[in-house]
Amino acid sequence: MLNPAPIFAAVLLVVWANGPVKEGTLDEVSTLQPSVELAQSSRKAIIETGFSARYFEEHFRLLETFDKPGDMRVVWRFSMNEYAVRVTDALGYYTENQKRIYVHSVRNTLGETRDISRTIPRRRAQALMRTCLGRHAGEATVLMRLSPAEKASLYLTAHSIIGSNPDGAERSRETKSGGRVSKQNPQIDEPEREVIKPRRPMYLGYINLETGKCSRGRAVATP
Repeated sequence: MLNPAPIFAAVLLVVWANGPVKEGTLDEVSTLQPSVELAQSSRKAIIETGFSARYFEEHFRLLETFDKPGDMRVVWRFSMNEYAVRVTDALGYYTENQKRIYVHSVRNTLGETRDISRTIPRRRAQALMRTCLGRHAGEATVLMRLSPAEKASLYLTAHSIIGSNPDGAERSRETKSGGRVSKQNPQIDEPEREVIKPRRPMYLGYINLETGKCSRGRAVATP
């Protein structure tokens, strides 16, 4: 698995749900009381990170709730100008005075937020990414923070493309007249030998969609 370097030890705040989801408002799912309770609690938790209530109503839309044993989640769609991301709030709870007290993952993943008032055009963001990373792939829009000390922002993220053979290693061959001549015994040809060169590193790029600032970190492989 590839992980950003420590300076980019950011927690991605976007969970891409599998399969189609249906959008709806809290009123539209009012018949599902447990789901409404989860959504209302999640809404409150997100607002408490720093978004204003008015901003939340304008830019967040309920997609789906999950209220199953071991799987309690509320999925929101956050949209701003040309950009849209899914924000998933995983919930747990404890009981106090026979009442459920919910614990929300967004309190940790979003950390501190603020109302995002503007964004740069997508084409400009993509051009900045090419300048930042060169050839790249895997573009995605995310709502995240790059470090625990920062407030969450919108980013365009991608990873650089590594040029390599399908087996993941760059190879070269030492050959001469069908093989390499032994220095100890010039009468004996040694078989071809493949030289495996180290792979070039992969980099992760982040374009702040408010300021256009590029941040880049080296991805490292872990066992």
